[in-house]
Amino acid sequence: MTLDTWWVHCVSPTTLRIAMGGDHIDPAAYLLKNDDEETLLYQIVRGMAVDFSAKRTNNLQQWRQLLSDAITASANPCHLMFIYGRAFTPFVQFLLYFTKNWAEFKRARYDFNPIVRLWASELKLAGVDLTHYGAKEKTLYTSGVVNLDLSIYVGLEKSGPGYNPDQGGYLEFHFLSLEYNSNPQDWRLWVSNPIDELVGGLGEIAEKGEEIMPGTWID
Repeated sequence: MTLDTWWVHCVSPTTLRIAMGGDHIDPAAYLLKNDDEETLLYQIVRGMAVDFSAKRTNNLQQWRQLLSDAITASANPCHLMFIYGRAFTPFVQFLLYFTKNWAEFKRARYDFNPIVRLWASELKLAGVDLTHYGAKEKTLYTSGVVNLDLSIYVGLEKSGPGYNPDQGGYLEFHFLSLEYNSNPQDWRLWVSNPIDELVGGLGEIAEKGEEIMPGTWID
């Protein structure tokens, strides 16, 4: 559970399996929880999101196998974990870790729906009934159990030792509704779009991205 997971260099599925004892992970391990009620499913979801956002396909099949193993072992895709009093589901973690690669998110015009459909597709491959799951997941938001308002970092430094959130800022996306059915391509997440509401400042940073000053050495 303490393996490093970050969008630049996340833990690999091979490393995760080794940490869990080898090729075969005891099904009971998928139900273990830490002090935040986090299960192994969250580690898998974060790793998948990071590799997907970075377009690294070499680990894809292994992540899918781990996710399928977790679901087969009765891991709950709507399981709640808590950080600083806020409840998260694996779906929310997938969104948060995918969009840590904010340049990729910007290229998608700040559209969550390709990410949402990707998540639904992976769950369906793992054997999850999307209609039943979608209803439970949506209820967690509409009942107020889970707050799906998302703060996405945008700034000039996206990674490395120079990363400093204070040099950029955050775009606030507020959940409005979730559409779902048995077809992943029909899934849709409705959120407010802060880009439409911003003039100058952070909006300009988000739209312009990195700027190179004259004479700057470019890696």
